[in-house]
Amino acid sequence: MSFAGHVFDMINRSRQNRELLNLRWERAKGKKKAMGFGSQIGPDVTLEEYERINGELKEREREQERYIFRTTIKIVIVGFILLLIVICMILFLF
Repeated sequence: MSFAGHVFDMINRSRQNRELLNLRWERAKGKKKAMGFGSQIGPDVTLEEYERINGELKEREREQERYIFRTTIKIVIVGFILLLIVICMILFLF
């Protein structure tokens, strides 16, 4: 097989793989619709429950952001204090 044959074979395989990928996406879309994903909330969840759960999730996210912010501030303060200690040691020892 010549070089052109290898190139045509690669092009053909790429085309077939793209077709298989598109087919997989189409199947996934059909399964999502069949399972009830999409615009509806769900068969056993009322709107009030959904809003309550969504509010709890948002509150947890806020708490995690606060925790990360506080931890970052503490690390920065400790680093600054250590830097000051090192600077003082250098100034007073030399």
